[in-house]
Amino acid sequence: YWMWHVINHLIGAKVSQAEYVVFSDCDCDIKSSPDKSWVDEGIRLLEAHPGILIVSPSDGGHMAERIVEGNVRLTQNVSQQMFLCNRERFKKIDFDIPWDWEFLAPGGPMQEYYYMLEGRIWRYMHHNQLYRAILPEKWRYWHHAW
Repeated sequence: YWMWHVINHLIGAKVSQAEYVVFSDCDCDIKSSPDKSWVDEGIRLLEAHPGILIVSPSDGGHMAERIVEGNVRLTQNVSQQMFLCNRERFKKIDFDIPWDWEFLAPGGPMQEYYYMLEGRIWRYMHHNQLYRAILPEKWRYWHHAW
């Protein structure tokens, strides 16, 4: 059911005791990774840059609003396919941000996006000037389209 796609992350953040959590759709695979794990690199970025809320391995795209630390891309575009977060920080997100702006998300997703979990994360990041960091291509994942 689509609603589980929306609430699984919230349940995971609630029941986990880990400091950091990786959320990954079951149809995603890591395709390439150097000696250092993308999770280790993501934790380092989250700790070094308070303006980064979530980190993803590369999705193969080139969307970026800005670049930080070489070729780590920052964007407010959100995909919940695969990302890392600090669990306590994620749990404190206020997902009930009033809608008071145009449909601005990069790439113009479907209207429902703005109310699904990834859209609510986008709304929170947009409202608070936070970003998703997308790692360079050496950390690459693939989302299977069934």
